[in-house]
Amino acid sequence: MIKERNSLGQFTSQGMKGNQYRKGLEPWNKGTKGLVVANKTSFKKGEHVDSKNPRWKGDAVGYMALHRWIHRKLGKAKKCTNNPTHKARVFRWANKSGEYKRDLNDWVELCPSCATKLDINAGRWGEASKKFGLNKNYE
Repeated sequence: MIKERNSLGQFTSQGMKGNQYRKGLEPWNKGTKGLVVANKTSFKKGEHVDSKNPRWKGDAVGYMALHRWIHRKLGKAKKCTNNPTHKARVFRWANKSGEYKRDLNDWVELCPSCATKLDINAGRWGEASKKFGLNKNYE
């Protein structure tokens, strides 16, 4: 590095200029652009996905983790399957059976109004809060 003084008399680092690199030496990483050599301890894509993960809880999963898993598998809820004419800013994945298991066929896209009605009509309004301990007022 070359140290020079600026107009205030302070030292500034200017780096290497022009041909000040040592001639005849190749950089250590020449020709390695984009090459990654995996060894036996490297992360392998798909190795720890879902049930292969050592921390997988199966159906004993929490409320938020289950909804994130549903969102990852089924995507974003975009319409109300109960009534397609319903307009809402947000749609939700609602559980049909109330068992909250990792069964993709047990989930349906609903607007918030229809999701609430589904829970009330099934007699399980507040059941998720009790099961997952989300709201202590239900206990």
